[in-house]
Amino acid sequence: MIFVILGPQGSGKSTQGKLLAQHLGLPLIDMGDVLRKWGEGTNPTALKIQNIIKKGELLDDETLMSVFREEVNKPQHKNGFVLDGAPRTLAQARLINNEVQLNKVFYLRVPDDVNTGRLLVRGRVDDTPELIAKRLALYHEQTEPVLGFYRQTGVLEGIDGTKGIEAIFEDVKTRVEKGSKAL
Repeated sequence: MIFVILGPQGSGKSTQGKLLAQHLGLPLIDMGDVLRKWGEGTNPTALKIQNIIKKGELLDDETLMSVFREEVNKPQHKNGFVLDGAPRTLAQARLINNEVQLNKVFYLRVPDDVNTGRLLVRGRVDDTPELIAKRLALYHEQTEPVLGFYRQTGVLEGIDGTKGIEAIFEDVKTRVEKGSKAL
């Protein structure tokens, strides 16, 4: 089983991804964590990732897919996983779709003002008001088209991400266990 959690930065993707992975006994691939870990090195890929993170930009499709392929081919992911933080572009969605068979894609719908407030409280180095605004603008421009792709393939599930953590997870869990609601 392979599930994807999508939503803008601050929507609770990581939290819901962890809860779903624990519930299903699957590993979580948090591409943000994976990329930050890759970015700790001094090789050319690491330096490229460090530079992009500092600028608040999205990693190019080729580099992201290279990291993704290496990650999903690890033995712990052979029976499935929950993916958080990818795809970020329509090209990545298509490439991922060619690599793995997705069961469901959960989209956490949350307004920008709520996301901004959540991110400012989180307080990571790259969570400045300017970089948050830039990342949300990139999300709307580059990632929202991914939703249409997954809607067409029949795997997209829209979730109200403004509710509390437990209520959101109950919605996700219900859709995994008892079928889906139309989006």
